[in-house]
Amino acid sequence: MNVRPIEDRLLVKPDYDKRAVGKILIPDTVAKNEDVPKTGTVVATGPGAWVNGHHKPMQVSVGDRIIYKGRAHILAVMVGDQKCVLLKESEVFCLIPEGEVG
Repeated sequence: MNVRPIEDRLLVKPDYDKRAVGKILIPDTVAKNEDVPKTGTVVATGPGAWVNGHHKPMQVSVGDRIIYKGRAHILAVMVGDQKCVLLKESEVFCLIPEGEVG
């Protein structure tokens, strides 16, 4: 992938077909609600933000699975034939340990 986000932005491949957050199954009526947290895989990251003249490195890496705000300041983009979202690192709630959130 040749896309490089800038500053503290992430390019994420969302899990569109998933309806679970954690181990809780989300009903279809709620799953369409943008307030429901989303899951996805980080496919590219920026270098991190500059805060008060100091570089703040990213806390997430390429390949990390994350839970992020459903109604975040995100931008849906097509990268090649892949649907992705672009969001700031501050929109991420947590990292998902490998093998969790099916």
